[in-house]
Amino acid sequence: MDRVYGILRKNNKKNLSIKNRFLLMVLFGFCSFLNAQTGKSEENSRENSTNGIPSSVNNSNAPSVNSISIGVSADTAVFELEEDRKLKSSEKLKSKKTVSKDFNENSNESQITQKKMQFSKVKVASSTQRMQRSPSAEQQKAMDQQVEEIKNLAPNSFDYNLMYYSSGNYDVSREKELKQAENIDPENIDVLKLSAANAIVKGDTTEALNYLKKLELNQSIQPETISYTQDIIVSSLANSTIVTHGYNDSYGAYFNQFNLNMAPNTTLVSLDFLQSESYRKVLRKKGYDIPSQKIVDVSYLKSFCELNQGKNIALSMTIPKEYFEPIKNNIFVSGLIFEYRPNSSESSIEKLEKLWNTDLNKQVINQFISPLSNSYGLNYLPMLRVLENYYQKSGNNDFFQKTTLDIDRIQKKAGISNQMKKKKE
Repeated sequence: MDRVYGILRKNNKKNLSIKNRFLLMVLFGFCSFLNAQTGKSEENSRENSTNGIPSSVNNSNAPSVNSISIGVSADTAVFELEEDRKLKSSEKLKSKKTVSKDFNENSNESQITQKKMQFSKVKVASSTQRMQRSPSAEQQKAMDQQVEEIKNLAPNSFDYNLMYYSSGNYDVSREKELKQAENIDPENIDVLKLSAANAIVKGDTTEALNYLKKLELNQSIQPETISYTQDIIVSSLANSTIVTHGYNDSYGAYFNQFNLNMAPNTTLVSLDFLQSESYRKVLRKKGYDIPSQKIVDVSYLKSFCELNQGKNIALSMTIPKEYFEPIKNNIFVSGLIFEYRPNSSESSIEKLEKLWNTDLNKQVINQFISPLSNSYGLNYLPMLRVLENYYQKSGNNDFFQKTTLDIDRIQKKAGISNQMKKKKE
C-alpha cells in the first residue's frame, strides 16, 4: 500500500478526482483486515457485559471496514453477536432442563425453545447479509414455518406474538401481535426495538421517541452510538437524505433527530426499514421516488440514488462496502458519509478541513474507551486519508505530519499497529 500512496502523491492537482476514486478502491481492499480486528474487540466486550448488552460498548452492522464499511463491525456484527448470545443462552437453558427429572423432552416448552432457536438462526442470517437487507425466499419460508409451528403450540404466548411481527419485516398490519407481546413483557429489549421500528415506519415520531428513549436509558442505544451518529448528521449537508443500514446507525440517528431536534429538515432513510411498505409510503409522501423492486439489496440502493439525485443523498459509512461498488465513481468522502454526486469529480478539501478541525465532536476518538468506539473511530480514516494525500501533494508538511499522527493515533487506539497494517498491505 505504501507504493500505492507513493503513486498517488506523484499525481498533480488536476488528477485529484482520479486519486479520490483510486483511494476508494484502496480503502475497499482494507476491509477484511479491519473487520477481523473490530470483530474480535466486539466479541470480547460482549463477554464482559450484562444481560447481553455491553456496558462499555452495535449493530449491523460495525457493521464493517475498509474504512468504507466499518459499519459492519460496529453494527451488523454486534447484532449478530447479540443473537449468538441469545442462542447460546437458549441452548444452556435447554441443556439444564434436559437433565432435570421433572422436565419432559416432548413438552410444548421444549418444542417452543427449539423453534425459537431455529427462527433466531434464520433471522440472524437474513439480517447480516452483506448484499441485501431483505430475507431470501428460502429464509422467509423458514421463518414463517417456525412461526406457524409455534402458533400451533402456544397461540397466545409471548414468543408467538413477537416472532409473528418480527417475521413480517416491519409489516404494520401485524402491530396487534407486537402490542400483545408488549403487554406480556413491556421491558423486553426486542419488544422495544421492534416497537420503535414500527412507530418509525408508520411515521409516528412521538411514539418512536418514547421507545428510543427507553432503549437509550438501558443503553441498548450506546452513548458511543449517539455521539457517532451526531457526527454522521453533522457531516451531511442541510436538507439532505441520510441513508443508514442497520440497528446502530439507524436508531442512533433517529434518536438524535427526534430527541435533540438535530437537522430537522434532513430525512433519514433506513435500508432495513425500507422492507416495509408503510415506510415506503411515508417516503413517497415526502417526495421520494421509491424503486419498484421489493427486495432491498445492492441494486436497490443504486436505483434509489439514481431516482433521487436531487435529494442531497449522504450514505453512512456503516453500510457494507458491497453496496458502494456499483456507485463508487459517484460517491465522495465527506466526514462520516459518502456524498452521492454523479456530476462531481472530487471531495471538497475545504469541507473536510472544516469538519475535522471544527464541526465534528470526535468523542469516539478522544473520549470513549471501548471496542465500539474503536470501531467507529476507524470510519474517520477515509476523510483523513484524503486530507493526508492532499497535504502531501501540496507540500504542506506541517498539516501532513499532523494528519499522519491523527491517523496513527486512531489505528493505535483500535489496536492496529503499523507493523500489522503494513503486513496486511
